[in-house]
Amino acid sequence: FLLAVASLLQSIFIPNSSFGLLILCCFGIGLGWVLIWGPSISCALASIPHHIAGTASGMFTLLQEVGGVTFLAIAGVVFRSTQERLLEPKMKQIDAALSQIFSEQIESLVTNPIFVEHSLGKDSPIIPWLQKAFLTGYQDVFWFLLGISLFAIVLSLFISKEMKIYPRSF
Repeated sequence: FLLAVASLLQSIFIPNSSFGLLILCCFGIGLGWVLIWGPSISCALASIPHHIAGTASGMFTLLQEVGGVTFLAIAGVVFRSTQERLLEPKMKQIDAALSQIFSEQIESLVTNPIFVEHSLGKDSPIIPWLQKAFLTGYQDVFWFLLGISLFAIVLSLFISKEMKIYPRSF
């Protein structure tokens, strides 16, 4: 729930959103992860024989890390896809403006509107385009996280609340 609320708040950020709101949202996401991580590993380890707890703990952590890395990669694709979609019609103007100062890595610079603003000046006509693309990509990533969080909430409503410990032979 905390992840969903923090994601919703971050998905509606505007350029003048307060730094305090950003800190509050980051705190909500961090606290949400902590509240998920501890109980989920405790429940998983409580349902297996004691003599394989170390192996199970390592496997559980591995699966969580793989899931985190996978969804981080998906979030990166969502972010970059949004930016590319918004900036594609304007790339000739962006290339022309940036090539005066930077000859290499123009594509990577469009992901950092603050650096470009510092280099080209606040009056550069491409700055609003880059800022809008960055913010929209950021918002889309948090809409994605909100969707995943809501899916997890709905899924948790259908999971049995009683923990069953099954005897295992290894």
